Amino acid sequence: MKKLVELIDVKPKLAKIVLKSLPDRPGIAAEVFSLLGNQGFNIELIAESGTGKGETDLSFAIAADEVERAVEFLKGQKQVETKDIIIGKGMGMLTIYGERLGRTPGVAGRLFSALARKGINIEMIGTSLSSLSVLIHEGKLKEAEEAAREEFSR
Repeated sequence: MKKLVELIDVKPKLAKIVLKSLPDRPGIAAEVFSLLGNQGFNIELIAESGTGKGETDLSFAIAADEVERAVEFLKGQKQVETKDIIIGKGMGMLTIYGERLGRTPGVAGRLFSALARKGINIEMIGTSLSSLSVLIHEGKLKEAEEAAREEFSR
């Protein structure tokens, strides 16, 4: 039987961009990410959270060396009706991969608990059937990788 976590990967040199209070309507994410993709920006991780007031916050991770250019580009797009753009620099991403992750209850809780025990705050979370990614401060990547390895080697 394959191990639950088959691979643990880290990616440094990322930044977080948060588009605050976008209109919460069908197609807004498509517009934002199509605009960025058409300009050659690669998005590493996406999180959305509706406010319940007809607005949504859209957060994403991007290469640190592209963050300023991406923000300037977005500010120039009239269809990106955001009230504010927040930048978080000095980020990195930890990802665990495994074929069984999506069928195994409690994996996210185990990873989050392992990080919490080390005092590592999670900035963003992304999941799929075979992976779980967290965006954290880059200075904590090595410690986070060690915590994940320890947790999933049991």
